[in-house]
Amino acid sequence: RSSRAAASAPGADATEGGSAGGALAPPGNSPRDLVPLLREAAARRRALVRVGVRFGGSLATTQAEVLRQRVDQGSEERRELSSVAALLAAAGADSLEQLASTIAAID
Repeated sequence: RSSRAAASAPGADATEGGSAGGALAPPGNSPRDLVPLLREAAARRRALVRVGVRFGGSLATTQAEVLRQRVDQGSEERRELSSVAALLAAAGADSLEQLASTIAAID
């Protein structure tokens, strides 16, 4: 092959998408151009984590309320709920409330 053909071969010039630099970034972009993009991605990741933490705390609070309502309804309306199940439900509700308060403290 001639030197002209070798120069136009794929991967011969890094600025034209060759293997030297084009595989990581499009032509004309430097690693410094990616810094704002990476910062934005990190900020969005932190925001998603905060949303997940808040959702987890809300879910724990709701589940604690549901357990307490079941204990109250079981003791008032019908005696199908055994005393052991009522104690377990109350303990579970307490644990869920502690978890929700811990999550709120983290947030």
